[in-house]
Amino acid sequence: MLIEFSVQNYRSFNQKVTLSMVAGSIKEHPEHVFEVCGLKLLKSGVLYGANASGKSNLIKAMAFMKRFILFSQTKTSSTDIIAVTPFLLDAKTRTEPSFFELSLLISGSIYRYGFEINRKEIVHEWLYEKKCAPYSREKLIFKRNLQAVEPQQGIDLSKLRNNALLLSFLDQYNDKHAKQFFAALGNIRIITDTGKLFQKTLQMISNGSMPQQWVQQLLIAADVGIDDFIVIEKEIDWNELNDLINIEINVKNNPGAWKAYTSQVLHKYYNSEKDTIDVETFDLQDAESMGTKLMFGFAEPLYRILTGGGVLIIDEMDKSLHYFLTKVIIELFQKSRSNPHNAQLYFTTHDVAYLEKMSFRRDEIWFAEKNTKNASNLYSLAEFKVRNDASYGKDYLRAKYGAVPYTDFDKFAKLLTDGDE
Repeated sequence: MLIEFSVQNYRSFNQKVTLSMVAGSIKEHPEHVFEVCGLKLLKSGVLYGANASGKSNLIKAMAFMKRFILFSQTKTSSTDIIAVTPFLLDAKTRTEPSFFELSLLISGSIYRYGFEINRKEIVHEWLYEKKCAPYSREKLIFKRNLQAVEPQQGIDLSKLRNNALLLSFLDQYNDKHAKQFFAALGNIRIITDTGKLFQKTLQMISNGSMPQQWVQQLLIAADVGIDDFIVIEKEIDWNELNDLINIEINVKNNPGAWKAYTSQVLHKYYNSEKDTIDVETFDLQDAESMGTKLMFGFAEPLYRILTGGGVLIIDEMDKSLHYFLTKVIIELFQKSRSNPHNAQLYFTTHDVAYLEKMSFRRDEIWFAEKNTKNASNLYSLAEFKVRNDASYGKDYLRAKYGAVPYTDFDKFAKLLTDGDE
């Protein structure tokens, strides 16, 4: 379970910012909160902001940290450059390390793990654990300063590379703390490109990891007009690859062939008396709308996270989805009936329709905004004094909370009217 995530000197983030899923003392929507290990955590959160305010960069920072933890030891060599991008609009930060820190609740303990890195090496790295027991204190598991590690980990660290994380290195030796942290990372799903979800859902159905009937019932509940569908696995020649867009493909034993999936959907058709005559078959990817395909794609992460627990983080979740469908996805996480494992959802959006008291607590609503030096900041609506009868959406559009673009119609019109008589 996600407690906090912090980042500094990465992309548009200059100073340290922290996203917290710890609930405040407000009493709004108590069902959106669950208590564990002495903490009250939120089940959902939403991030608003203007274009280029830093919303996507926050999600990218989370994705980078997860990817680097999982693969810094196994997918890189000693000569590889670390693909981290510092804040480049400050002469000082360009040469300073980037900071990442993540606090997770794992198996009865709170783990706080982080690192500072530049493009050449790991500068600092640390891991702390606090047991979920009365009067327990945070205990140091390890800390690293360049290649110096304390306390000793009981294994030979001479092969620890300066561009690989110690946590990733320890995982190769079945260290219990590393194993627990890696397992928890596996339950955090970060989606920065919703276009890839379609093939993932088809793949999960094909290999039996997700019931096809569950997806079918989801589409019926979404009222997209699909009564049933079939999944077809197909072989693709190398010459066809250029025609594929956003398809996740798996190499098969045959080096000249790849595996991909397609789906045919079944729609009923009727006579003039509105009696069902038969069904018509369409290719889902070619014939259906972007919203229908996106809802189909969301089946995989929704099934996986809501039925097994975990964290779902999505950049622009509501792109191409109707307001009612997005709202029901949010409610699936917020209500205990549909979320018995206290899974968490965090997403970015521009749609102020969700910015209302009926949808979110104030501590679930976040904003990203750039300052005059083009550096992103992050803050919560809970930091503002808000009247009980306030309209969050209207006040946001009035720029009461910031995080909106300042547009001037005359400046846009001037582009088209300059020179006119």
